[in-house]
Amino acid sequence: MKGNKIGIRLAIKEAKKSTHKFALGSCIVKKGKVISVGHNKTNSHNKRKGAKWSSSIHAEEAAIHSAPTNLLKRATLIVVRLTAKGEWALAKPCPYCMDYIKQVG
Repeated sequence: MKGNKIGIRLAIKEAKKSTHKFALGSCIVKKGKVISVGHNKTNSHNKRKGAKWSSSIHAEEAAIHSAPTNLLKRATLIVVRLTAKGEWALAKPCPYCMDYIKQVG
């Protein structure tokens, strides 16, 4: 549980780095240790085919890309969304991110 509390704090910190209207931050935790963090950001270099926001990297995929591949199976992905006022808001992975999360386990 200690790792998840730290993960939530880090996900909040990451969300505050976002310049998007919907600021999302994420953290991947495994066995109580943080293995990766990420936030949503613009990506003009690598556009995903078929994605609604193809010029963005979502918080979930940013954290997954930064994590050691061998540690992703059965890890916990924490995602936090903050409003423009810095308040907590509801969020869930988009269909693209859900598929990606399932692929990496």
